[in-house]
Amino acid sequence: MSTVVRPALSASEFFEWEAGQLDKHEFYHGEVFSMAGGTPEHARLAIRAAFQLERALAGGPCQTFSSDLAVELEPGGHYCYPDLTVVCGPVERSEHGPAATNPTVVVEVLSPSTARWDRGGKAEVYRRVPSLQAIVFVATDRQSVEGLARDGERWVLIEPDADRQFLLDALGVSLDVEALYDGMGLSADIPFPESDRDWPGAGSGR
Repeated sequence: MSTVVRPALSASEFFEWEAGQLDKHEFYHGEVFSMAGGTPEHARLAIRAAFQLERALAGGPCQTFSSDLAVELEPGGHYCYPDLTVVCGPVERSEHGPAATNPTVVVEVLSPSTARWDRGGKAEVYRRVPSLQAIVFVATDRQSVEGLARDGERWVLIEPDADRQFLLDALGVSLDVEALYDGMGLSADIPFPESDRDWPGAGSGR
């Protein structure tokens, strides 16, 4: 991400400005950051994950939203656009703009340039959102999916099982990792770099 040079904005001013922009931006305490452009792999994986979630959640109380939906990470202070957001029940809207305040699960399809931030500092910020139950990270340069799930007062690491099913207990559904990456020509079963993690207090869920 890179900073967009402009005067410091309030959250409400940011959303008014954002409505006229072609690209999405992240807002952090008055500063505006441009988001990294998506690759074909990024776009394909996002739509495949959305398809799986939509199909699995059909008829239930949870809805899947694209990256057009902003999420409030800190009221009036921090807003971002996850690649996918699942909200269970009615969407609760921020008083500062068109952002959801009650995400249940967020999915981040990782770009190589932002992967360390997404799995480090940004994951730490996500964990402070009271409604959030799970964070999913989908790699674009290898067949790897992992995440964090809330377990009481702590967060635990979640990974696919032996059948390459990635279970999201918070939603009662699974992502099929094999189907997610089918035909993309990416190497399988390469783990994420441990150095990218910055998850104090997060234990292993294996």
